[in-house]
Amino acid sequence: MFISKMHLPRRSVLRGLGAAIALPLLDSMVPALTAMSKTAAVPIKRFGIFYATNGMSMPYWAPSKEGALNELPATVQSAASFKDKLLMTGGLKQESSLLVKGGGAHARSAGTFLTCVPFKHTNGADVYAETSMDQIAARELSKDTQIASMELGIEPNSMLGSCGGSTCAYTN
Repeated sequence: MFISKMHLPRRSVLRGLGAAIALPLLDSMVPALTAMSKTAAVPIKRFGIFYATNGMSMPYWAPSKEGALNELPATVQSAASFKDKLLMTGGLKQESSLLVKGGGAHARSAGTFLTCVPFKHTNGADVYAETSMDQIAARELSKDTQIASMELGIEPNSMLGSCGGSTCAYTN
């Protein structure tokens, strides 16, 4: 059986056959393994997190007041078209990062981000941290998408070895 990700529009079939097909949407016309093949009414849920280990200038990122996002900060203006579906949080404190002994603040906060659990402080290959909440969400959302989780990191190649007194595996 050949399964392709190619979408075959109904109009293409009608033009190709030169006849009207009085059938409901054929399964073969829907991209394989997509949520659309399960239902046409429910859109795919997406979940994204933006994290800057070294911080950022909050007046450019944070909304000016709590509540509905009537006005987006300048840096986030590109998301204006879907601001009614956007949730921005702030004022979070990484108490669990203070429980990790040794290492710099950047490595400690990155290592506990989204887990809220102290990680194993090490410079070796024996790293250990709890499952992060984005991976828990990915596990749940993977039922409706082919790619459960996609991580993107933008950092220099110099971030290897020891980062702030702990392994760079926690910050990368």
